[in-house]
Amino acid sequence: VIYNFDPTFISAVPPRDGGYAQPITREYVESFVTEVAHRGVDAFLCCPSMLRRQLWLSKIDAHWEDEAPNLEEPPNPYNWEWDEKIYFRMRRYMLSGVKPIHELYEASRREGLKFFFTYRMNDCHYLEKESSPILDKFWRDHPEFRINDYGGVHPNMHPQLVNLLQNYMYPEVRQHYLQILEELLVNFDVDGLEMDLMRKPCFVPLPQVEEGREVMTGFVRDVRNLLDRYGAERGKELPLCVRVPHTVQSCYDVAMDIVRWDAEELIQMVNVSTSFLTNMFALDIRGFREELKNAR
Repeated sequence: VIYNFDPTFISAVPPRDGGYAQPITREYVESFVTEVAHRGVDAFLCCPSMLRRQLWLSKIDAHWEDEAPNLEEPPNPYNWEWDEKIYFRMRRYMLSGVKPIHELYEASRREGLKFFFTYRMNDCHYLEKESSPILDKFWRDHPEFRINDYGGVHPNMHPQLVNLLQNYMYPEVRQHYLQILEELLVNFDVDGLEMDLMRKPCFVPLPQVEEGREVMTGFVRDVRNLLDRYGAERGKELPLCVRVPHTVQSCYDVAMDIVRWDAEELIQMVNVSTSFLTNMFALDIRGFREELKNAR
């Protein structure tokens, strides 16, 4: 049993004993682990970011050290927009010198849970609001690396939002995300990694989907090699999971050749997922089981 946790909830959900005015505490952060420990859960699958904002002291995006101390909270918290609410509540906690992802990791280890990261490979939240504090530096600084012109209709995204996503046809984009994943592996002795390709399931423009399948396969291969290297150093296997759309064909249509990834044994696990526009009954588990010969 794998429990998937989005740490955005740390600042989006008020502590049980008070409202949003209550400060975030270590006890509250750890409660998201302890409430599921010893209840049949085997692994804690943790997103290390709050939407697009990293929740560790990253050297690749040193926001909490370089930018965050100089920001001012908007007046009247009751009028904050949702991205401001989650960001500035978390900012108070981060600037107090704590590291929530480390706290979640340490609590998981203490409670005997396996610990996986699930990283959002193209998160779309608040891209239309360039002033949002939730947006990472790499996205802000490089509009030239965005899709900009998708060239068609995406099955479950608004055209304007698709155009704001980052384009994996650029090697700079792939290298950036590979560096992020490696930084996580350096800082945490994890038991595995998930690439969350559902946030959002668009990585290349529509006219380049065929070429994009080769590019995305190469990128998944690079991640697999990264895990093999750190796993060998630590004397253990580090499985790679991918979170993908609801059918094998829908994966293929958006440049995810998941059957090939499985045949090359690049992936060990598949999370067949929905979006907000696809209900649970659409999940073609049988189709994945028939097509994939190696991955769970």
